[in-house]
Formats: sequence, C-alpha cells, structure tokens
Amino acid sequence: MQNEAILKLKPRPLRLVYLVNTTTDLKNAVTLYTHLWGGFSNAIFPVPDDTDKLILLQYALQSINPDYIFLPEQNLPENVIEILDQFPSRCLKLSSDRIEDIANLNYHRHVLRLRTMNGYQIGEFPHIIRVLNSIYRNPLSDSNICLISDNSIFEHEIVLQFGKPSNQYQEYLRNHLNARLISINSIEALLKASLLIAIGILTNSLSMTKMEIVHTQSSGGWSVRDHEKVCNLFLYESNDINIAAIFWNYRRLDIGYSNKFLFPKKDFLEKLEECISILDNFFLSMQELRIYVNLSHEEAIDLANQINTIFNKFERDIFVRVFYQNSGFDFKPGSVYSSKSIVTTREISSLDKSIRFSPIVPSGHENSDYLFGYDAEIEFASGESFSAPFTQTSAVLLSNHIQQIKYSENSQDPLFKDWQQRKTQPIRPAEKGVTGLVYSNAECRIYLPESEEIIARWLKSKGFIFKLNDHTRYAKGFIKRFGGFDKTRDLIMSGGAKIFRAFGTSESSEINKLDGNKFKHSHKSEQSGLKFSEIKGYLERELNLTRKDSKNTKDAKNIVEQNLPALLEAGLLYRGYALKCPHCGLKDWYKLEKINEFVECNGCAENFQLGCKENSHFDNLDKLEFAYKPNELAARFLKTGGQSVLSTAVFLSWLASSGHIQLGGDLHKIGVENKFTDIDLFIIVKNVFILIECKSWQIINEENVKEIIEHLQKVIETAVLVSAKVVVLGVVTTSITCDLHSLVSDVAQKATEKGIGVHLLLNDTFYLWGQKENEIKEQWQLNVMDLLVLEKDLPQNPNVSVGEPVRLYSWNEGDKLVNKDVLERWKQEF
Repeated sequence: MQNEAILKLKPRPLRLVYLVNTTTDLKNAVTLYTHLWGGFSNAIFPVPDDTDKLILLQYALQSINPDYIFLPEQNLPENVIEILDQFPSRCLKLSSDRIEDIANLNYHRHVLRLRTMNGYQIGEFPHIIRVLNSIYRNPLSDSNICLISDNSIFEHEIVLQFGKPSNQYQEYLRNHLNARLISINSIEALLKASLLIAIGILTNSLSMTKMEIVHTQSSGGWSVRDHEKVCNLFLYESNDINIAAIFWNYRRLDIGYSNKFLFPKKDFLEKLEECISILDNFFLSMQELRIYVNLSHEEAIDLANQINTIFNKFERDIFVRVFYQNSGFDFKPGSVYSSKSIVTTREISSLDKSIRFSPIVPSGHENSDYLFGYDAEIEFASGESFSAPFTQTSAVLLSNHIQQIKYSENSQDPLFKDWQQRKTQPIRPAEKGVTGLVYSNAECRIYLPESEEIIARWLKSKGFIFKLNDHTRYAKGFIKRFGGFDKTRDLIMSGGAKIFRAFGTSESSEINKLDGNKFKHSHKSEQSGLKFSEIKGYLERELNLTRKDSKNTKDAKNIVEQNLPALLEAGLLYRGYALKCPHCGLKDWYKLEKINEFVECNGCAENFQLGCKENSHFDNLDKLEFAYKPNELAARFLKTGGQSVLSTAVFLSWLASSGHIQLGGDLHKIGVENKFTDIDLFIIVKNVFILIECKSWQIINEENVKEIIEHLQKVIETAVLVSAKVVVLGVVTTSITCDLHSLVSDVAQKATEKGIGVHLLLNDTFYLWGQKENEIKEQWQLNVMDLLVLEKDLPQNPNVSVGEPVRLYSWNEGDKLVNKDVLERWKQEF
C-alpha cells in the first residue's frame, strides 16, 4: 500500500458547458457566463441533431469534464440524454428568470449542492461583482472598461463579443470602476471596437471575468488558428447557433490577446472592401485570414477570390481560407487556472485510504460559500499515477469511504439507495488524477479506491461479478508469498520465473503429452527435485539461455544464481537432497530440515545413514549438492498455468501504471450460479477496459490451439457485454508447431467489426493485432491508444483557400502586430 501521495494542485473557476437550441438559450448562456468568475472560458454547444454531432458532443464533454452542464429550455432528445447520463457532471436547467436572478445577485433560490454520505455542502455561484470587489477595494478614477449603449445595433454580435451585463453589473462597473459608455451603430465601428478589445486597449464586462486568471493549459496542442499573424473572422446571421458556438469556443482560452472576431454576415459582405481595408490598415503583420461562415461550396470559392482580389489591390500577400460548413462543435481544448501548479506531499490515511488537503482560495472567494474548482494530479513514490474511469461510480468512490458506500447499498431506505446517482459528488475522475469542487475554509478529502473495487464495480454496472479461480488464486498467493507485486515484477523481469519452467510448466492435462525426455525431466523434478546444474541445463537447452557474450546477463547461470536465494527465502522453493533408500530402493527428495545422520525413508519408513554406499557421494562433504523443489503453493501455481498470468501481468503493468490491474477469475452474470466464462486479468486505463486471457502450454500444436482460439472468441463476446475495448491473449510456451500468429490475426480482424482490439503477448513479446510484423519487445513502447480500434473519421469542416500557404509563422526583427498610428486614432474616436 502507498503511504504518501504527491499532489499537483491547480485552483480554477467553475468549469461549465451550456447546451443551446435557440437564440434565447444562447443569450441565457452568455448572460450566465458574463456574471460568473471565469465565465469567458466556459463552453457553449448546440444540441446535436445527427449521430456525428452526437459523437462530437461526447468527445467535447469528455475533454472539458464540466462541473455542471446547463440544459436548454426545450426538452432534449432521448439520444442526447443517454450521452449525458454517461458522465458524472450534474445537469441543471435554468429558466431565463432564474438566470436573471443569478445575474442580479438574487441567490435565495439558487444554491449548488455537494452531497456525500457525510451530508450536504451548500455552495453558491461565484458572482463576478463579489470577485471584483475583493480586487478593487477602492473605486477607480479612470479605466478602459467600456459598456455598449442600448441604442447600438448588431445586438447578437455585441452580446457574444462583449457580454450581456445586467443593470446591476453595469451600474457597478460605472460607479465603482469608472466604465464608459460607447455606441456602435455601423459595421466599421463594431470592427474597430472589436479590434481594440482584442489587443487590450478596451475592456468589457465579459473580459472582466478573466480577472485573476493567470494560467492557461491547452490540451490540444498549438494551432495555426491561434498565432498572432492569423486573423479569424466569424460571420454570423440570425439563428446561426453553429457559428456563434465555434466563435465562443475557439476564443474561450484567450486570456490575453485574442485574434477572433464575430461580425454580422450580411453587413460584412455588403461592405467587404471597407472591412478588409480596416483589417489591412490595422494588422501590419497579418499573414493569413480565416473566414468561418455558412455558405455553399461555390459561394465560398467566390468569397475567397473576392477577398484575395482586395488584398492584391492593397499590395498585401495574404493567404485566405474560408470554412463554409461548420458543425458547431469545434472548440479549443484546455482549461484556465488562477495559479500555476502547487506541489505538496500528503499522507495517505491507513484507516480510510484518503488524502486531505486545502486548495488555495482564489480572490473574492475568501470566507464565502462561493464554489470554485481544483484539479489534482496524484503521483506515488513508486512513480505510478492515479486515474479512474470517467464514470459516476468513480465519482462516488472518490468522494466517500467504501464502508459508507456499502452501507448505503445494503440499506432499505430508498434515500440511501438513490443518492449515488444524483451527481452531487464533490470529486470526479479527470484526465490526470481528479477534479473537484470546494469553497473556502472547507477541507478536501479524496478517497483512493482499490483497483479491485474499481474493476468490480465496472463489471457490476454491466451485470457481472468475478470470483478467483485456480488459475488466478495461486497467482495471487504467489505474489503475496513473494512479498508483493513489485518484488514479483522484479523476479519476472530478471528472468527468475523461468526457473519454475524446469519443474514442469504446463497445464495439468498437458503433462501426459510431453515427449519422452521432457516427461522424464518433469517426473524427476517431482520425485527427486532438481540440482542447480539441472535447472541451469534445462534453461540452456529448452529456452536457449546461453551466454553469447559478456554483456548478456540473462543467461541461465546468472538467472539461477541471482534469483534462487530470493525464492528460497520466500519459501516458494525448498532446499533439500535426493537420497536413495538402501532398504526399498526408493529415490526421493528430503527437505533440508529432515536431514540428520540417519534419515527415515519416505517409502518403507526404515532409517538409513547418509554415508551408505547407495549415497556414497555424500561421503565427501565438500561435494554436497542440494536439490530444489517448489512448495505446495508454487506447485499448484505451476500446474494451473499461473506463470502465464504473472508474466502477462508484469509485461502489461507498465500500461497499467496510470490505471488499475486486477487478477480475474470466473465471471458470473449476477444471480446466475454457473460461470459465464473466465478472465485471467482486468486492466482499466482511464476509460479503456481491457480483458486478458492467459495460457501456459509446454507445446502449442494444431490440437490445443483450437481450444485457445475458442476461448479467445468467448472473451471477445464477453468484451462486448462489459464495454471492454481491448482483448489480449497472453501465452507462455517453449514450442509452437502451428501458425498461432495467423489464427489470432484472423480473430482480431473479425473483432474490429465489434470495435474490439485483439492482440497477442507471446513469451514477453507483444504483437499488435497478432501480427508478426507489429512486434513490440519493450513494455514502455506500449500505448493504450495503439490497442484501440480506430473510430470512424468524422467529417471535417470543409474549406477552400486562395493564395500561397504560409510555411512558417514566426516573428522577425522589426515586425509590428498593429499600426500604432491607426490605434491612436481609433482610441480618440471612442
């Protein structure tokens, strides 16, 4: 068990997603975000109306991992509800009136509940006015904050770019922060005001929600779209939710300079040359212009050519790209934080396996019930990191003591039985570690569930339970006897487990099918034990572990010398002598503790002396040679194929270092006595569930390979039922007389139709899709994404372009982002 955990804590604002159907929903979303700290960074998505968009929404929610999902006023389609039910995020539906109450600080009906088995915690929305009050304790005599007058035109474009402040918020900005009022009555004025806000000359009510946001972490990598020498224009027309959404979501992580602007499609196109002229005069270093607009293919080509012609007139070489069909689900993945990572080491409680800590409280949240969030990456001294499946079950396990969870499940009170599904848990799994909600002066407690609990509950949610069987029971006992999984892993990595092969590593039914020499060897190991030289000779002969050069440390002699003492210390091997009784002729093995001057025969029970002529080699004491035998646990471990289970577990443990690995057994449908099948190992890495079947045979031939493939197909059938995405066949053998690779590859090909990736691990070499040419010998080369069946490519936003693509986006000496003379002139205009 781990005793300490290293936490990387990052405090953050609430992480929200708003689903919108209509322009009313869109305004509600912007109104809510305008009044919440960090509101600009939250996402807006249209309600999907086809399967592809549903998949895009699912990806977006998994990437963003919102604390709350706000629903539109209209009821959602059933398929969208099914997607939302998969996530641990709580869904809330707020009417326009309720959002106005939040905007105007009327909180009497609006609380955010966090519930665990220990009771409720009540939190509130972090209103931006309260946060600004803590930052600006005294009124400002001057500021660059602007408010848009009510007589301005382009309502939707202004709302989406500048926010939708309530009367109370506007009054606060005017009276306390000296905000000024400006009017926008032309497309040219809108363009100029947008550009001034982009470079920070002007600030608006929505931009104020960025206060105290000092760090952005993008998870999608750098995009050309975000470079300062690229200008992104979004052309909006009435009810065009898709364009509004991608504009909002592309811009949501721009805490400083932003190069994304929203303009009315009709007015912009009518005054195309004037608008391009303004951009040309202002952006001196612009190299590429991107237009996002809903047009036909032919109209997009025509628009790109028109813009190119205008730039040519101004003697500017600008690459023009027009994206003309937009799904509404493009977004910039990542998060914003109020500080960089704070690293702290915390003790893991031995009583309840929990970690306690208090995150840094953001400005404006001190001594209040305002909720804020945190992300916590969790690493252990072993180098492993913690993660859990992205499910509601994981949220319950992370937020509650396991005994309390079991108590509630066994309770007859319906309130206890239902609370787990209410999605009010304060902690959820995240891409790295966990994420959670808290308010000031509250202590956070993360419970770290055991791998067995996480995997058992995944299976239970699919209608299955598992019980240890002989194949895994003795593997578990071997691990415990040897001192834990880490020591067992070292044994196997050093080749020490191969020692057991000399004692007969085969399925119990296989022993009678060995050739004569191998049968004699196996019989001798059981009857008389094996000497050092015999173990070494077997490894050299059967496994080809001979020293070919001085650098080879995994030859038979080194393996036996290095690992034999540890196996003896653990009691998995016994040391003794092979002696022959002079009375009955029985040659048998005697444990070291039983060796005295006179030894009682295991057969006839007569005593005989060590130095008798039948055992004359003992007369010369300096030539004594021990013989070794496995103990009862190790013997059963060998006969039930336990070595293949451990060898497979060790090889795949690197894959599971940021997830969970668990010995399996017999799999039963809940309430059914007879087993459905047996699975030897389970692995969960994030949301990828992996089933592993292990086989250990001395020889794999045409006869027994049929049994292996039949079982593999049963495991694939099981994978579909338990939502596993990967199946691995782990095999340990000394000889193969059939084409195992082709057989597994054929099964893998058919399994892709079910979305299941099937792979082969053969004698510590991994073969993707069972194919010889896809060989992986090193554990660290395994990546869980390589094991998955590729999902179908979703349609990309089509685009057309004119001009020479920019090969390198960079800054050269003398480059200027904007024209300062134009900038000063515009400042005077406003």
